[in-house]
Amino acid sequence: MGNVKSCQGCRAMKHDEFFRKHPVFTGKELAKHLSSRGQVGSRAQEALLAYHRRTGRVVMVRRGVYAVIPAGADPESYPVDPFLVAAKLTADAVLSYHTALEFHGRAYSIQEFFTYSASRPPSPVTFRSHVLRIPEQIASPFRLKSPPCSDPNRHPL
Repeated sequence: MGNVKSCQGCRAMKHDEFFRKHPVFTGKELAKHLSSRGQVGSRAQEALLAYHRRTGRVVMVRRGVYAVIPAGADPESYPVDPFLVAAKLTADAVLSYHTALEFHGRAYSIQEFFTYSASRPPSPVTFRSHVLRIPEQIASPFRLKSPPCSDPNRHPL
């Protein structure tokens, strides 16, 4: 019986290591972590998330995206990095425009929202006091329109 308890302690420690390395994570990242530990199946993931959400260790940002709250911190008020949240909203999310300037310390003002680009953008997400959104004027930032070129030796982008 002593081996069972120590084995469960090892699993918990491995989950703590995952939480330290992934302060904001997706369900897919957690599933990959669990499968590497031999815990396969959606039930294991659901049970782990339910336990940590109930204990206040993990909060849901939106379906499939979660943030880790350190032990002893208040899950309602602990500051979660909005740049990390924006980068995890879709698989190909990229901080863009003024948000990218803010991230790199080059912005001269602060905006109320965080802008990211993605090939298939979801609707805007509000997490606590932060609004995370795709720019309205761009349907898909990865599609570039270039004017037709009459020169056969030059190829448009």
